[in-house]
Amino acid sequence: MLGFNLGREVVVRNPSVATICFSLIIAIAKDLFLILTFFKLPKLSTIRYTLQPMDVWLYHLSQKAPSILKANRLELLPQLGSGSIQTVQLQNGLSVAVTDVILNHPISLHREAKPINDGFILNIYLSNSKVETTINDNRIVLGDEKSKVILSSSTSSAELTFPAKIPLKIFHIYVSRTWLLENGINEKSLLYEPVVADRQIHMIEQLDHNFSKVKELIIPLLASQHKLKLMSIVFQVLEHLIVKLEKRINPVFIPIHAGDLISLEKAVGTIELDVTKVLSNGQLAKQSGMSLSKFKNLFKHVYGITPYQYHIRHKLNLAFELLKSREYSVTEVGFLVGYKNMGQFSKRFYKQHQLLPSEVI
Repeated sequence: MLGFNLGREVVVRNPSVATICFSLIIAIAKDLFLILTFFKLPKLSTIRYTLQPMDVWLYHLSQKAPSILKANRLELLPQLGSGSIQTVQLQNGLSVAVTDVILNHPISLHREAKPINDGFILNIYLSNSKVETTINDNRIVLGDEKSKVILSSSTSSAELTFPAKIPLKIFHIYVSRTWLLENGINEKSLLYEPVVADRQIHMIEQLDHNFSKVKELIIPLLASQHKLKLMSIVFQVLEHLIVKLEKRINPVFIPIHAGDLISLEKAVGTIELDVTKVLSNGQLAKQSGMSLSKFKNLFKHVYGITPYQYHIRHKLNLAFELLKSREYSVTEVGFLVGYKNMGQFSKRFYKQHQLLPSEVI
């Protein structure tokens, strides 16, 4: 005969029933322990930090969120979510990280502005998860096709809200000002003055062909710790980024009204809706509720190119993806993106991607 006491004597004559009861009590006790543990955790609604090298940032997160820090890898505890953040120090002043997590609850990361530009962060969103961010009081939704890449300086503030139950995959590149001045830009560069003068720098870009190589290669390279190949890709990405920045009329971030930014995003959505149709600046300005001159100036400041150039770049990026799928011929892809002259299609395609359409298939 098997019995146990829960405030009063209970005798269970059937051993199998006793075993089931005991198992249920253990399971309930475990659940209660996890619930109590969760409610004892510090509130995770907002984690505040300043822009730091990736290893310092990772240590700061480990002190604020339920996680285990093992060398250069932060693993989330079950009550927070699943997945990890891994960092690699490439050079003094140059480090990278990959965030690959699924959160159980939304978390907000608030980056506070510094008085000096001692560092810069480039975030490349590799998943389709939508992340809401507010940069210097301007609200932006990151993660869609038109805002997959974002660069910020340490003098700019940002608040990012990461959703729950959705895979988040982000590649981060941190560059210190010292490294950038020694390796990336010199006194003749258009970026030199904004960097040394501690002015706010902010840029949003599409995940074009040059940035897309990160998506395919970065995770395996981090896992293998192949630093040489990793550095090669990071250098190419940074070079591509600097070229884009220097092409802008004014690479320094200036305050833009949140409503205007939302209007520009809607205009971009209209441009992308039909790649075979070219809308005039007047039509887009009217849709955005702006004067023609204001629309053209703000559009170029935010996206670095004119609306027509954006249209061309988007359709050629789409063409690249269609060709890479190997479901269509070069001629079919040309027609799908609005080209009747295949010679012109090949010429424009090569100018943007440094490849002929036939070389992609």
